[in-house]
This record gives sequence, C-alpha cells and structure tokens, in this order.
Amino acid sequence: MSPNNSALPATTTDFNEQTQIKIQSSALVGLIILLIAFGSLRLLWPGDVPFIDDEPRLLEMALQANETGESLPYGLKGTRNIRYGPFPVWIYRIMLMLTHDLVIIVILRVLLVTAITSISIVWLSMTCRYLWPLAGAAALLSPYLWFYSRSLWDNSFCIPLTALAFAAYLAFCRRKQWWTLAITFLCLTLLFLTHLMTLAVVVPILFHFLFFHRSWWKARWWIVLLFAGGGILLAWPYLVYLSNASPSGSPPGLGIKSWSFSLLGGRLFSMYGLDYFLGTSWANSPQMPAFVNVMVQILGRFTGIAIIFTWLGVLGSAVVVVTSLKNKDKRDIRFHACLISLAAICCQAILNVLSATQGQPHYYNGTWIHLFFFFWFAVSFAASRTWVKTLFGVYAVAMAAILIFLPIKLHLSAGNRIIRYGPTLANQIKVAKKLNQYHPKSVVETEVENVEKAPHAINFLQELYANASPSSGPQLRLLIRYARPERNNGMIELVELE
Repeated sequence: MSPNNSALPATTTDFNEQTQIKIQSSALVGLIILLIAFGSLRLLWPGDVPFIDDEPRLLEMALQANETGESLPYGLKGTRNIRYGPFPVWIYRIMLMLTHDLVIIVILRVLLVTAITSISIVWLSMTCRYLWPLAGAAALLSPYLWFYSRSLWDNSFCIPLTALAFAAYLAFCRRKQWWTLAITFLCLTLLFLTHLMTLAVVVPILFHFLFFHRSWWKARWWIVLLFAGGGILLAWPYLVYLSNASPSGSPPGLGIKSWSFSLLGGRLFSMYGLDYFLGTSWANSPQMPAFVNVMVQILGRFTGIAIIFTWLGVLGSAVVVVTSLKNKDKRDIRFHACLISLAAICCQAILNVLSATQGQPHYYNGTWIHLFFFFWFAVSFAASRTWVKTLFGVYAVAMAAILIFLPIKLHLSAGNRIIRYGPTLANQIKVAKKLNQYHPKSVVETEVENVEKAPHAINFLQELYANASPSSGPQLRLLIRYARPERNNGMIELVELE
C-alpha cells in the first residue's frame, strides 16, 4: 500500500462529495463577492435620494419623540386613516441619536438594509442547495430594491425583514433549531409593526408552522409560548391602538384589476415600470452620449425576461407542491419553500383585490423575497443548459449596466420633476440652509411642484439644520424655483425677489 493512500478518498463517492462541497463553497464565496459589489452601488451619491412627504413626517416623529422621551405606539398614517406600526420610528430615533445629518442617515440605512438582505440571500443559498448560488446576487440588481434601500421611508423596511424571516424559517424547517425560530418570530413581529400589508407573509408562515411542525411545538410548547408572548408584548401598544382605530372613507370594494397587478411582481427584477419614479423618458439623459441612451433602452426592454422567469418559477413551484402533497416522502425543503411562497403570493393577491391595490410598486415590498424565490428557482432549474446560463449572464450584465446608469443620470440632473422623486435630498438641504440665512418672517414663494404640495419637507430641513441662534438676515421676498431650464432637471435654487 502506498503511504499516500490514507490521504486519498476511500471511494469514488467520497471524492465526488468532496468535489461537490468545494464547488458549493466557491459558488458561495462568489455569491458573497457579487452581493458586496452590487450592494456598493447603493452608496453612490447618497444625497441624491428623494425627500418628499412621508420621509420628513416620519423623521419629524422620531425627532420629536427623542426630544420629549415619548414612546409612540404607531407610525405614519395610511390612506384610510389607520396608522402603521412604530418600528421605523424606533430605527430613526436611534439614527437621529447618532447624527442629525440626513445624508449620513441614508448611508446608515443603506448599510443596515443591504447587510440584512444580503445575509438572508446567502442563508437561503446555504439552506436551499438546489438554488444556483450566483443567481441569488440578482436580488441586489433590482432597481426597485436599489431605490427603496436608499429611501428614508417606513414601508421599505419590509424588504430586509421579510427576507430574513423567510431565510430563518426555512432554516428552522431544515434543522429544527430554536434560535432560527426565535429570529423568525422576531421578524414577523417587526413586520407587523412596520406595515399591515405584511400579514400576507406573517399569516402563511404561522399557519405552516402550526400545521407542519405539530409534533415539535407540542413537545416544546413553552418555547413557542415564550416567543409568541414576547411578540405580543412588543406589539401590545400598537394592538391597543388598532383596537380603537376606525378606518375613514367607504370600503374600496373589489379591485378586479388588482389581479393583473399581482401577476406582475416579477417587474421588481427588471427595468419595467421605472417611469413610476423617473418619468417616461427615464432611459434618456441629455448629459450622456446618444449611443448610451439607445443601449439603455434596448437593455431595459430585454430585462423584462425576469417577469417570464418569475411566472415559470410559480408554475414550477406549483408542480412541486402538488407532487409533494401526494407523496409525504417528497416533502423536503424545496416543498416547504415553494408552498410558503405560493401561499404568500396568493394572500398578497387577495389583499390587493380587497383593497383595490394596484400600480404602486411598494405594495410588492412585503412579498418581494417570495417573488424573487420564484425567479431564482426557475433560473436554477434551467441553469444546467448552457444557453440559459448565457441568457442569464446577458440579463445580469444588462441589469448591472443600467443600475450604474441610473445613479449617474439622477446625479447629473439633481433628481427630476416627477412628484414621486423630485429634487434630491442634498439639493433641498442646500436650499434649506440658505433659507436659514434670511429673517424667519421672509415671504417664501415657490414654482416647484414638490415644494408647493409638501412644504413641510423644506420646513423640517430648516428646523433640522437651523443655526444655533436665530438668523438676523434680511427680511425679503424669496422664491424657490428650478435652477435649470431643462424639463427633466430637478435642481432647485433660492433667489431673492425685488
């Protein structure tokens, strides 16, 4: 026997297993590298985020709560006079204790949201070995997730929380460890304390746990009681508020068109529908060469294949669930992931119809991880075919190219004149600081639609960046106007009127 034989695998099977482990490890490292690279794009020009209506209201609530020491049981008010949960206020209270510089707060928020989302993607890849790891990085190529990770809003905190809840719960389904269930319960509680639309995620996971893990929780009922009790205790002030709240206005009725809205969730992983934020001419930038704009238009249309992949993932998941329901031996982690995701999307569709919700992409934020799971599942299933890998590679390059184009475009134009984006935060801070140099009784007029419809944004920035002592500057008539003649340029300025 050769002296080196002991260092060799005993069998061909052992060799194959070791090779497979090395391949998986290298793919996991590649996923982490890609997530870091794509996530870093979110840090480009952090001052270029929008600052419109809800953002200043939310931050003002947090600032006042810090000053008074009051513990708010709720957050922003929704469209039907029902306030959402206080979790986003808690986060901004902490950040405002660290700094009052909103650009730094944007950076802190990006790091927090991106880190949790990335950890969740890696965790899912480690738990669901049938998913192609490298394809998971496409989550951070989403222009919608890029936008919401930077926005100083409340709804978008659903993105990291729902991803972590899904990853932690699937990890529990696989190994039945108490700490993964603890993370799941915590995330579900915080989701409820962020936005009520996340009930589409909370309810399916809770029902799945009660039904498929009966023997586990019956044997460890005290652990479940502890977690559930902790969640109820944390949410109790908000539950009390909800019990006394009454919605205003008439019920919205059934929004039949909301069915089609529910079917288009795959748009999150494409450039489809970006005119919602950026206008119909978002793919054109006067400051860039014409060929760049043409390429962006072509590549933007091509990324629509993400919607097709998502639909295929839904069909594939349905096949897995139906097959596994007939055969208990096939109820592996793939079955549980598919079942939970299908249930979440169905619940979201029902909520959309009942509330007549459609058109606005932030309504996908609660269930985005399940939509991405369908996309990821379909790509992974077909990844053994070379042409599919090539197609996905072209898609990823197209998404990355446009995700680099967007922040450059927004920076060069200082935002835009679309009411849902408008002048950038950094630009508004500059105007607010200049306003503070004039007498407080100066008359301020505006030609800027965002400032006209939401004047409290500039007012809040004036308060936040106020000088230590009141300004003794001149009392004049002032005008906030657009600084550039181009219709797609959002830069504003403050000028004196005679």
